[in-house]
Amino acid sequence: LGVAELRPVAAERSVLRLSGPRLDKRLAHWRAIARAASEQCGRNRLMLVHPPAPLAACLEAVDGPALFCHPEGLLDFRTALADVRDGLTLMVGPEGGWSPEELALAQRRGLTGVRFGPRVLRTETAGLALAAAATALLDW
Repeated sequence: LGVAELRPVAAERSVLRLSGPRLDKRLAHWRAIARAASEQCGRNRLMLVHPPAPLAACLEAVDGPALFCHPEGLLDFRTALADVRDGLTLMVGPEGGWSPEELALAQRRGLTGVRFGPRVLRTETAGLALAAAATALLDW
């Protein structure tokens, strides 16, 4: 889908908590999947897979337009994409949703919440669905 980087967020309501050897093993697994997917589709650039980090650190890494996905976001996804031209960061929440503190932090950093539609997607599929939709809607 053309995703350049994956930054797992260690959010307040994240169910999965990894550290030590389990984290190393999971990162190696995710990176192997990224490598295999790139080989399968003929992509000559690997997606970078970063270790999980708190939301504040992930927000610091944002460079360019970013959409903070939330079921109660103020903008719908299509409208939020109207001003996007080149590059986009999609912030997808954890299994338990963003906490009020995380929503406030994103808002202080200038991110507006966007909703994808009437359905609440699982965190495992939301990123893929959003990346595919953005690719189609922006004709990338």
